[in-house]
Amino acid sequence: MQIVTTTDSINLSAAATLHASLKHNGVLKKHDFAVIYFGESNDVYTYFKRYKVKVIVNPTFPFNVEELVAKSRRNPTGHKATWSKILLSELFPKSRRILSLDTDTVVIKNVDDLETLDLKGFPLGGCKTIGFNSLSNLCPRGKFTQKELDVQMINAGVLLINTSVWREKFFNQMVENVASYSKYFWYKREQTLINFTARDQRIILPQKWNTMVHRNPMQSDTVIVHWAGPKPWNINRESNFPDLWKFYRRMVKL
Repeated sequence: MQIVTTTDSINLSAAATLHASLKHNGVLKKHDFAVIYFGESNDVYTYFKRYKVKVIVNPTFPFNVEELVAKSRRNPTGHKATWSKILLSELFPKSRRILSLDTDTVVIKNVDDLETLDLKGFPLGGCKTIGFNSLSNLCPRGKFTQKELDVQMINAGVLLINTSVWREKFFNQMVENVASYSKYFWYKREQTLINFTARDQRIILPQKWNTMVHRNPMQSDTVIVHWAGPKPWNINRESNFPDLWKFYRRMVKL
């Protein structure tokens, strides 16, 4: 299974901490890790090449990503890295399955079960979002019925991707949706686009694969910890379980 994260030079320490957690818990003995990097600095490339990690630099988008970035009204401003998840099937065409992880995650147990988990022919799987559950208030009314949009959203911070199905049945539709409906995707950025395109054509995974600790307590079966809210490296805002993130951060030598 191919594990992927995206970053820029600002978030290098977070991406490196995620990598440290994968390495420490033996995940990289069986699975590959790659980084998609946006920027001009050599810091990210140099750091990960030390560990023979594949780094893809500034990939090309099939749409005007600069326009999408400019439209973002969230803080921090949406940047290219968030939209690169759309490209995963194109960037890793030989990978049967891709695990996409945001840089504000760490992996604390093995993820082998995801490699064989039945996605039932759907392009992706993910865990339920917390606090913002439905597409109904985000998507264009008139084209779709309330019933079509009243589906449980999944959090895009952890995505399990069925690569061939994503490429054949999902990628082109996402690109078309960007062209037609991009004004609706400023809020939560790529997460809105992915949910809008997939709607109910995805598998809901158990929360252990994406334990969002700003709302959910850690459980004994938690595998992936996600600081979807306050970040553990932000000294100006308190987060839950910061010591767990710092444990892996201390393994990083930048």
